[in-house]
Amino acid sequence: LIPMELELEKRFPVNVVHGLLAKGHTISGFRGGCVVQAIERRHSDELWAVSDARKGGVPDGLGYKNITKSFQNWINRTFKLSKQQNLLEQEIVKGRLLTPK
Repeated sequence: LIPMELELEKRFPVNVVHGLLAKGHTISGFRGGCVVQAIERRHSDELWAVSDARKGGVPDGLGYKNITKSFQNWINRTFKLSKQQNLLEQEIVKGRLLTPK
């Protein structure tokens, strides 16, 4: 790796950090970055959702109570869900597919 300088996140495993130091790398804390969350409609009856766990798993500025209703309304408007699909949405909001704060 050139240059031998790395910026690592706080959660990086200590044994990996020690291994990199032993190989001569200079390591500093991570000063920036981004997080990602997405909902994808793969088929007419299938939603896939993911949120970056490093920031708490919900949109910035929204807590669990706020996201529950707004997320459900958005899903219903966007995809016009059936009862079965509404159950999937509820699983997402309850944290089984997304992790609320």
